[in-house]
Amino acid sequence: MKHPSLYPFDGLNPHSSLAIVSPGNLEDMLAYSRFYKEKGVPYIFDPGQSIPAWGPAELVEMATGALVLDPTGAGDAYRAGLIKGLCLKLPWATAAQMGATIASFAVEQQGTQEHRLTLQDFWQRYQENFGPPPAAAVS
Repeated sequence: MKHPSLYPFDGLNPHSSLAIVSPGNLEDMLAYSRFYKEKGVPYIFDPGQSIPAWGPAELVEMATGALVLDPTGAGDAYRAGLIKGLCLKLPWATAAQMGATIASFAVEQQGTQEHRLTLQDFWQRYQENFGPPPAAAVS
């Protein structure tokens, strides 16, 4: 998308909203993220296929896996891990690390939903990449 959306957010209630910034005009994606942060609106930033256009400063830390075969489905897996962490009321950074961890399993398989793992596998890889898992998530 080459043109900004110019969408007005009049009447947005930060206490009853969750925004998702999805792939599109890069300037809009940054502007919306800044707007939501300024207004105290929780949001999920989903760069999707725009990842190659972003620099390292704009992206989150990644978890490493054993072998990258296919990136298809990694974004969906990341979002699932992120939302799971948020549902557990974990800090955003921890929820993002959970997303990165589950996405690292997704890229090891061909196809979008072919990965299989146990909770033990998940938390072991989480610990290898980010340190001990949060107590609230494993208890």
